[in-house]
Amino acid sequence: MLSGGLRLGLILAAARSFTPLSHNLNLSRSLTGLSSAFQPLMSSPSSTTLVLGITGPIASGKSTVGRTLGARREVAYIETDKLVTYGKGENLTREIVREFGCGLDGADDEVDRAALGRVVFGDRKKMRQLESLVWPAVKSTVKGLLETHFANEEIACVLLESAVLLDAGWDETCDHVWVVRSDPAVAIDRMVTNRGMSRDDAAGRLEGQKERKGLGGGSLEGIVRCDWTVIDNNGTEGELVENIQANFVALMQKWRQKQDE
Repeated sequence: MLSGGLRLGLILAAARSFTPLSHNLNLSRSLTGLSSAFQPLMSSPSSTTLVLGITGPIASGKSTVGRTLGARREVAYIETDKLVTYGKGENLTREIVREFGCGLDGADDEVDRAALGRVVFGDRKKMRQLESLVWPAVKSTVKGLLETHFANEEIACVLLESAVLLDAGWDETCDHVWVVRSDPAVAIDRMVTNRGMSRDDAAGRLEGQKERKGLGGGSLEGIVRCDWTVIDNNGTEGELVENIQANFVALMQKWRQKQDE
């Protein structure tokens, strides 16, 4: 059972290994919503505040990157998978229940994650249907947060972390994007050790994300809509932290020099 609100990241992660159920969907309306979510979060990035996007597949370490840099006083950290909840009575919850027929979890009175996963996994059309409901809600919340942080003179950098950053087109609002990557074998070991998953389930999670932009490995040329850096994370957490702190200092120095030109 989930103790907190069902989050965007949990919903998308749930869509990995279930058999879809038959359900009638309003595809036209959903694709319209998804199209609007693809638009930039803001008309243009802030002229003085660096917007750093962070993305990567499961167990790559992107959340560690976000939490580490987010602890810095001059940094604001937006973790998109914790922005939208799906409790009873919320508009988004009603939309999901109506469209997918998944019902609510009896203990937490929130969207039944397992039932939703059975509906959308393995069915690209239904996954897009879910995204069309969730992404606009996230976009609206992030836009408001960005406006608030841009107005705060003490904030020099806003981190925007999302596994679907590139798919949703939100990198157009970023000045720079870090794509965190690990070798598949390393990521699988982490999921088995840290999340208690079987090796088959862990491998399935990675395989399910390969269609996501930037998450399947390979070149990022022509994929990321701004400057980007690949952060390799095949070592320890301590090594990752040391690496990203150094990279962040260098990035901010370069950004400030650009502002002074």
